[in-house]
Amino acid sequence: MVFDMKGYIPRIADNILRDELESKGAVLIAGPKWCGKSTTALQQAIDYYDGLVLSDGSRVDGVRRDPERMRLLLRFYARHISRR
Repeated sequence: MVFDMKGYIPRIADNILRDELESKGAVLIAGPKWCGKSTTALQQAIDYYDGLVLSDGSRVDGVRRDPERMRLLLRFYARHISRR
């Protein structure tokens, strides 16, 4: 599944959310309907996913990994975990 975030409008909460996720690992996003909660969370998830695929996979042992193979590995892992 591919999400088109080209029209994403940066929000003040983006930096706060990023800092809280880094320090705590999980956060609750609350607010009225149609204020951008899901879109903001999805943007953070995409940034995290891209970070895993493009750089964090190589930090484990210093070996450069193919980003496409990392995407496939993460997709496989997510499917495996969701079927438990």
